[in-house]
Amino acid sequence: MAKHKHTPSEQPFKPWPDFPLFPHSTGRWAKKMAGKLHYFGPWDDPNGAYRRYLARKDDLATNGSPKADAAARKGPSPRPDRPVKPWPGFPLYAHPSGQWAKKIRGKTHYFGTEAEAAFKLYQGQKDALEAGRTPKPPDDYRLTVKDMANLCLTMKESKLQSGELQLRTYKEYKRCGKRLLRVLGRERLVEDLTPTDFLKIRRDMAKTLKSLTSIKADLRKMMVFFNFAYKEGYIDRPVRTGEAFKSPSAAALRREREQKPKRMFHAEQIRAMLAKAKPQMKAMILLGINCAFGDTDCVLLTKNKLDLAGGWVNFARPKTGVRRHCPLWPETVDALKVVLAQKESKHPEYKNRVFIIDKRKPTANHIDDGRRVSKYLRLLLDSIGVSEDSPNFYALRHTFVTIALQKRDREAIRAITGHGTKSDDMLDTYNEAEVADARLLTVANHVRQWLFTTESPASAADIGQQGVSTG
Repeated sequence: MAKHKHTPSEQPFKPWPDFPLFPHSTGRWAKKMAGKLHYFGPWDDPNGAYRRYLARKDDLATNGSPKADAAARKGPSPRPDRPVKPWPGFPLYAHPSGQWAKKIRGKTHYFGTEAEAAFKLYQGQKDALEAGRTPKPPDDYRLTVKDMANLCLTMKESKLQSGELQLRTYKEYKRCGKRLLRVLGRERLVEDLTPTDFLKIRRDMAKTLKSLTSIKADLRKMMVFFNFAYKEGYIDRPVRTGEAFKSPSAAALRREREQKPKRMFHAEQIRAMLAKAKPQMKAMILLGINCAFGDTDCVLLTKNKLDLAGGWVNFARPKTGVRRHCPLWPETVDALKVVLAQKESKHPEYKNRVFIIDKRKPTANHIDDGRRVSKYLRLLLDSIGVSEDSPNFYALRHTFVTIALQKRDREAIRAITGHGTKSDDMLDTYNEAEVADARLLTVANHVRQWLFTTESPASAADIGQQGVSTG
């Protein structure tokens, strides 16, 4: 059994469209047969995995016995019968998949099952492939939903590897791509889609997504696939989506928001959380209400971003890359010192991190660690008697902004929270000055006074309107 589990960004694409196996997170090609998962070889040997699959599939489909698995793993499986080249000097070879193929610049390319058509396609793409360029599709090529999803996700994966795209966002695109394949069909031609097809997608989304905000976000991501197909020249005109793919109206979003509990904590609730929290959670809660940190911010915070002697943290917001300069309260500094004095983890993933979410098993990405932080906070809220429908960790950020806005210094709040301005705001583009530290301290101290004094700066009525009920 492979010890290392690969992340989705490391998993390879199928070597040809009809390849029957899928890339398992253990680094092997696999397929579920007769209710059992079977493995056929490592990712870097898809041809060998395919041959082993062909040799074993009849037996596994009927019984899927471990003995058959063990016997098949003892040695290489015999190659299936392959067709003879149609004429001497034919430049392609018969691949086990049934397609004619050729290895160019270290990569195997496939040209179809019919010899003459494959040769014609190879001739048209040879120069581009040998030069390392992506060949243009043939004149009679018509884009399918499957090809559109694969091409768009390949582009997104390159941005993920270059750091332009967050892993969380890439996973969301991949999830949306799977929905398109499931609802529309893998071989459906993109240019033949009609508004009725998009209505089917919208209805399918309504079955699984819990809010209009989630539907709005997924609609935008799905449109990226279709816009990509048009801008890259795979289809001649934009796809007609109709009314079904219009975002929910602002009024509908406001009505939904009003029906949900306010994403806001009472000051006494936060004080109760701090009194009962363990050192790491206490420090994270203080960063949430002091610096408007979310759970992901806490997970990714590194020691070199802290200036505990001066009482500051300089840590760009991971989501947007916007620089943040946050004053630290004395309570936050003391809590961070306690965390840093604890025994360090031996895992390299946590070498420079401030917080160690799980010493026994570091997660492959920060998304899972962020979920753990929210889970630990939920347990803490339960222990102090806060109701089940209370806000999550990110509500500390909402609480900070709500209270800080009473000082009416939006620029200072943006400098702390890392909120970006509009892209077309040229004054902000040209402005090289930073918000004065005194203004940042004024905002931070106002929130500190609200939290730690019995008489909060905001009126009791306001806090009652914004807070959540306790159970």
